[in-house]
Amino acid sequence: MPADEDPSATELGADRFLLGLLKKESEFVPVYQAGLDELVRMGFGGLEPAAQDAFLHGLERGEVGADWPVPGKRFFALLVQHTVEGVYSDPGNGGNRDGAAWRMVGYEVTA
Repeated sequence: MPADEDPSATELGADRFLLGLLKKESEFVPVYQAGLDELVRMGFGGLEPAAQDAFLHGLERGEVGADWPVPGKRFFALLVQHTVEGVYSDPGNGGNRDGAAWRMVGYEVTA
């Protein structure tokens, strides 16, 4: 989730949430490791933003990843699910820094 009028997923702490999740739920580690390694191997980081979007849409539809060590569609779905959880979860879980995502959707945050 890149930043637009709202903060990015990283700014909201989704990365910290994910790292904490992987420490607790180690069964996800091989899926993430294989998926991220494959993205690096395929040069995803060097693609232009429009090409990255197209690639991710293909990954979401299961059209990319025939040779992946894990199904690309599974990797993508897990990444999206955990990113959303990290953005909107209780801040005590490592994401949703200072309850910012809750305020974005109109939820009143009380201390």
